[in-house]
Amino acid sequence: MTFVTAANDVCQPPIDPLFSILNDQMLVELTPVRGDLGVDVFITDEKTGQVQIVQCKRFRRDVKVSSVDMQKFAGAMKKFKATKGYFVTSSSFNPFALHFVEGMDDIELIDGKRLVKMINDTASFPSPDEFQQYLLEYRT
Repeated sequence: MTFVTAANDVCQPPIDPLFSILNDQMLVELTPVRGDLGVDVFITDEKTGQVQIVQCKRFRRDVKVSSVDMQKFAGAMKKFKATKGYFVTSSSFNPFALHFVEGMDDIELIDGKRLVKMINDTASFPSPDEFQQYLLEYRT
C-alpha cells in the first residue's frame, strides 16, 4: 500500500502531496479508527528505524485544533519515540495550540489553508477550483 493510498484513507480531504519525500525505504502503517492513541499514520524509515507520526483531524471551519489536542499529540510522539510529527487539519489551530508548539521543531502543523496550497502546488490533483470545492464539502 502506498502512502498516498494510506493517507487518503485516513485523512479527508486527501493529503497526497504532504509527504512526497517518502520513498521505497519508508514503511507506512495505518492505525485502527478507534483506539489509535492519537496517531493515524506511522511512517518508519526501514534503514534507520526512525518513526514519524501523522494525526489528522477533519473539523468544521468553526472548530479549531486546541492545545489539549496538541498536548495529546506531543504525548503520542514521546510514547512512540517519534522524531517528527505532522498534525494535519481541515480547519485551523487556536492560539493556545500554536503557543503550545512554539519552539518544537519536531512538530509540523498543517492547517486547511496550507493543505489547500500544498495540494494546489502539485500536479497530482485536479484543478485548484475542483479541490477548493472538494475541501468545502468536507468542512460542512
